[in-house]
Amino acid sequence: MIYTYTDKQLTEIVTDPLEARAIEYIESLGTFPETPIDWKGRLVVLRVYLILCQEHAAAQDDLYSVKLKNYRNEFDAVLSSARDAAQEAGEEFNPLFSIPIERS
Repeated sequence: MIYTYTDKQLTEIVTDPLEARAIEYIESLGTFPETPIDWKGRLVVLRVYLILCQEHAAAQDDLYSVKLKNYRNEFDAVLSSARDAAQEAGEEFNPLFSIPIERS
């Protein structure tokens, strides 16, 4: 694994192929500036957490579903900040339109 994961429960089930899938997804969102804040790294970690929570959630109120809601909000906030940083750095940010697919 390339990135550091801090959620102890989810870290145990992170795999290299899952991380590669998350990296590919984040790279499809655009280019993020190189700053002291590693925007791409933060987004990859959050994307991995989102995928894991989606795959392991069994009920609307189980631990994975609660984490999914929290990580989804955090991902949206970090993505917004990363896009703002890209604009401030003068980089052209061209996000692709995507629709998240969720399992019910």
